[in-house]
Parts: sequence; C-alpha cells; structure tokens
Amino acid sequence: MIQLGDRVRDTVSGLVGIVVAEHRYLHSCVRMSVQPPINAEGKLPEWAAFDEAQLEVVESGAVRRTGAPDTGGDAPRESRINHANPALSATSPAHPADRR
Repeated sequence: MIQLGDRVRDTVSGLVGIVVAEHRYLHSCVRMSVQPPINAEGKLPEWAAFDEAQLEVVESGAVRRTGAPDTGGDAPRESRINHANPALSATSPAHPADRR
C-alpha cells in the first residue's frame, strides 16, 4: 500500500516523485498526487495524479511529516465574512451556524 511521503514511479510515464496527496472517490477509485523534484532549470514542475495501481514504490517513507500541527479546514468563525451579503457574516446573528 502506498503511503503519503513515499517516493514512487508511474509505470506508464516514468515520472518519479513524492506522494503528496491521496484522493479517495465514492466508487473505490484511489488516486495519488505525485510531486516531481525541482528540474534542471530550478523550477518546480506541476504535480500529477495517478491511479494507485499504476504506481510502484521506489522508496518507502522518503519524506516524513515533521510533527507540525494539522493545517487546513475551516477558518475561525470570526474571520468568515460574506462580502456579497454582510448580513450573513460570521458576526451576524443571522449567520446559519447561529441557527442550530
């Protein structure tokens, strides 16, 4: 099983890189986003997504999580502002989250 941080090779294109994201779809399709290394011109190439079955592991755990806190998710409610309709901003009592 391929893990985030593994160095993998796409068996069709030959692209080698680090798995940076895993995408699981409703009907069992699993795709992996692979980030290739910086190229000879010093530029970071675009990542590409492949079916998991199409990839082979070159090096397990090539990149490990640093222990940094989780990121992502919703912004704190105080910072959510609905610019199109300020009455629905997070500070407004009309905000949908306040109707629970």
